[in-house]
Amino acid sequence: MVNLFAQLEVGLPVARAATIIERGIQQKGYFTWLTPPSFDGAHTIMFMLANLHDPRWAAREWAASTWKAWAPIMPRSARGTTIYRGGMEGVER
Repeated sequence: MVNLFAQLEVGLPVARAATIIERGIQQKGYFTWLTPPSFDGAHTIMFMLANLHDPRWAAREWAASTWKAWAPIMPRSARGTTIYRGGMEGVER
């Protein structure tokens, strides 16, 4: 979820999104546990297999579908959606 947030909502490249995850795993309590949502209607591995002809597009569609499934239960802050306690400070784009 952190990786999806960093890339889909904030627009960070993969390498910068990894920085957030690395920071989080070094600090106990940095991430907040979220109870998984229903994934009814979300893309699955079968979607990916059916779209092997365009894996980049399929991966983006899967990610967006997953993000949409989680969106209703994401904690909110004054600055918008956040799924980790530390925010984006110190993470350059």
